[in-house]
Amino acid sequence: MQTACWAVLYGSFLVGAANFKCLPALFQYLETDLDLDISSLGAAVGLQGVCHVAAVCCFGYITTFISSRMQLLAACAALWSIGTVATATAVSSWDLQISRVIIGLSSGVVGPVSQCLVTEWVKPSQRGKAFGCALALDSLGQTLAALGSAGCLGSCSHGDPACF
Repeated sequence: MQTACWAVLYGSFLVGAANFKCLPALFQYLETDLDLDISSLGAAVGLQGVCHVAAVCCFGYITTFISSRMQLLAACAALWSIGTVATATAVSSWDLQISRVIIGLSSGVVGPVSQCLVTEWVKPSQRGKAFGCALALDSLGQTLAALGSAGCLGSCSHGDPACF
């Protein structure tokens, strides 16, 4: 069971980092095919950031009182994935805004919950290694997403989200 929990924990760092790097790759598609201006795209990114900060602050406090942290982490990872797919399939500015709010809120919960889980599962002398692995996967996700999105955009017309 704990191996599956680690997989969800580390997977959320990897996917999350990839998600944040892929958004700029979709900007060309969103501007061209949805006729969105740079202000709408900036608002989506800004709204996501505000929601992320709010979730981190709230869940940073209440996570210590939640007993089903693993289920919360899994639910947030699922919501995050739904938000990512919704971003790639947005057909209007409102769709884009809603998808980024979902991502901002769900991604903001991952940090506090994952830190609580690591402190529960890992001996104090091994916690640096556990967090180091999570941060390494975050960097790996960002790198793979940057390379992948550049490759996809190079082979697809107008940054078609189907490439992702």
